[in-house]
Amino acid sequence: MQTWHDVSRSNPCSICGKPDWCCVSTDGAWAICRRVDTGVGRHKQDKSGADFWLYRLDGGSLQQRPAVEVPPPSSRCADTDTLDRIYNGLLNALPLSPAHRQALRQRGLTDSEIRRRQ
Repeated sequence: MQTWHDVSRSNPCSICGKPDWCCVSTDGAWAICRRVDTGVGRHKQDKSGADFWLYRLDGGSLQQRPAVEVPPPSSRCADTDTLDRIYNGLLNALPLSPAHRQALRQRGLTDSEIRRRQ
């Protein structure tokens, strides 16, 4: 089974050039790009259903591909208080249009419920 590590600013993806979200095999023979389909890579999906493309970097055949157990893209999530502030700020910045308010009413929400739920 091939082992993988995330790309970084000092070692960006050799396919899309970005410093995150993609992976490279520890032996440098394979790349997994989650952004770009150049037409040369093999399209796959990870366990969460996200698309990625497997590329052979050392000139070998894609037919001799490794068993790919791709970890989901790494992401760091902010703490719940920070997320709450961000989401509330976003909700406050996005006014509810009259058409959307009417659609919510048609789904059975009252004006007070719409205000309460923002």
